[in-house]
Amino acid sequence: MKKKSYSSIQYQWGDTLNLRLYQQASYQFMIHCDKSICHDYCARFDLTQLSSLIFKGYITAKNDDSFLLNCHIKATFGQLCATTHDEIIQYIDDNVTIHILPKDINDEHISIDDDVDYHDDFMLDFSELLIQNFAVLLPPFARKNDDKKMESSLIYRDDDDHDNNPFAALASLKTLPS
Repeated sequence: MKKKSYSSIQYQWGDTLNLRLYQQASYQFMIHCDKSICHDYCARFDLTQLSSLIFKGYITAKNDDSFLLNCHIKATFGQLCATTHDEIIQYIDDNVTIHILPKDINDEHISIDDDVDYHDDFMLDFSELLIQNFAVLLPPFARKNDDKKMESSLIYRDDDDHDNNPFAALASLKTLPS
């Protein structure tokens, strides 16, 4: 079986990507965001740190001026716990697939479950597209593991040990460690 070969995209973070240059086949990209870029996004997304942010994937041209973006996002970042305000180091290691369509296209054929973005005459703000997909993967309310355990112990369980009344969940609080 012959291995598929890809050409690489030459891209400078923050520049507009001219998709006309990539209409022939599939093109691979790997973008490591440097410290200054990571620092800028810490403030934008209320992160305590963003020590690593990597985008790696492929853009594949379709036959109707549209493109398919398959991207793997890896990140190491810090957030404050929503309840204790302690810093939590977290990780993202996830894939996203996005259909990139012309602004004037009739997109009725795209499923409601598909992620879609639009290019303006083959010009695409590639860094903004990537960073928005990173933002979607960020947990909205970070929790330490201990907080998650305590929260799950507060959930009322309908079993033989509890009476079916609104104060049964309060009884389980007596067993929580101080």
